[in-house]
Amino acid sequence: MNRRRAAIVTFTAAAALSVLAATHRFGDSAHAMGVISAKGGRARHGVHLPAGRERYVLVVTAAVVPPYRGDVTVAVEGDPAPRFVVHASEPVIDLGLRRWPHFRQEAFRGVEPGDRLALWLRIAPPEVDPICGHAVQPGFISARRGSKTYRFCSTTCRDTFVADPDRPLVVGHLGGRYQVAFRDATTSRPLLEIPLVLGEGGGGESHAH
Repeated sequence: MNRRRAAIVTFTAAAALSVLAATHRFGDSAHAMGVISAKGGRARHGVHLPAGRERYVLVVTAAVVPPYRGDVTVAVEGDPAPRFVVHASEPVIDLGLRRWPHFRQEAFRGVEPGDRLALWLRIAPPEVDPICGHAVQPGFISARRGSKTYRFCSTTCRDTFVADPDRPLVVGHLGGRYQVAFRDATTSRPLLEIPLVLGEGGGGESHAH
């Protein structure tokens, strides 16, 4: 009976996260599921979303299988790495039906076999230089047009932008291949890796809501 209640609570949490993502529509949203394992877990499917959006929401639910115990970090990895924020799902009212590992200091703390993690990631892909299309990096210079700030890899790109207001711009954000990586906080070994593709031709199954 306790297992059944735990399953209901987990399903409800995942459904609530999916509804939240779909309702708020932070750019685009998707749901991924996987298994966290000391030997390296597996994702039920990858996620493939269209490129060019300013931000996305990815809902993730993952079960922890024995014998893994420890602290688990979550990150969106790639080159160049996108910006992201992790939001962990915890019950508003804890009925004591199951354990809820707490997310603090960038990791789920005290994860044990049988736990289920529920979270959502707000992901902002790298911006691009509007003249040459290079991914924006720290130290890029900037210029404004109207209320918007653009960033440039060189003074040449910035001066071209300023001198020719009618020039077509490379707009949007950089697509590419990324992964949502769950790692052991102490050893950094992978516990679960979920492929994430932004843009066309990446393969994988799309699960946008």
